[in-house]
Amino acid sequence: MQTVLSSIIICVFLCSCRDRYHRYVPTYFDGEQFVERQDSLTPQHKEGIKKVFAFYGVPFRTDSNSVYYRGTIEKELLLNYSKKAMDKDWLATHMFLLPLTSCAGHNQEQAFKTLDLGTFTIVVPDSWRKSTAQGKDSYVSNIIIDSSDTLSFDLGHFSNPLSERDPIIFSREDFRNRGDSDSTDLILVDDYRQAKELDQYKKQNLLWDSVDGREAKIVYPRKSGIGITGVYIDSLWTTKFGKDRFKLSGENMKPENQRLFLQAIKTIKFKKTE
Repeated sequence: MQTVLSSIIICVFLCSCRDRYHRYVPTYFDGEQFVERQDSLTPQHKEGIKKVFAFYGVPFRTDSNSVYYRGTIEKELLLNYSKKAMDKDWLATHMFLLPLTSCAGHNQEQAFKTLDLGTFTIVVPDSWRKSTAQGKDSYVSNIIIDSSDTLSFDLGHFSNPLSERDPIIFSREDFRNRGDSDSTDLILVDDYRQAKELDQYKKQNLLWDSVDGREAKIVYPRKSGIGITGVYIDSLWTTKFGKDRFKLSGENMKPENQRLFLQAIKTIKFKKTE
């Protein structure tokens, strides 16, 4: 009887720990041990850790001076969160990937729905709708956002990987000597020696993240509204015919539609059909 009572007490204690809120203290490693520094919780750090907690789904609340998280978090993970809270590059490239329901920036009055496209579902604004097209070697369909923006997806062996080609650089003099009037896909410079690194001429940003437990390539324009926004997964599953890939993308999207789409990507859930 005493053993049973002790087990119940321990269980209640563990459950209370999971539900209890703890004050967040920025955590660092000095080379030998973990160190907590409350004085490091600047307004900037406070805003950053709120975004990090939101991104990773950590329940939290705040008051005028502190941030509190629910449950227990290991020191190693707190160290990781503390670093990300002050990492401007990480915050800039991950905040748009917050789930639609947890992003403080979206319109709270906007309604959302789960759109079922057969092999996957995605949470999108209520006004978005699907239409189906016929693909020769894959399942092809569209998500219509509005009169100007449409997303197309392709699930099969030959889905577009959304790779951007390296830009081709020409000097203006060489281009004139070619006698070609179309410079659409070229970068023209006065002098090759003054050309920048190739990456600085590219139009797309690229980052790697996970979508429904799968490694995903996510691309979006460096200049909002000009270029491709989308997600590509190289391997969903393998069938007797080979590896199935997945691509969902839109082009030259309006900034607000682009933002909503990038957030919606994180809600994709796949379901294999025979």
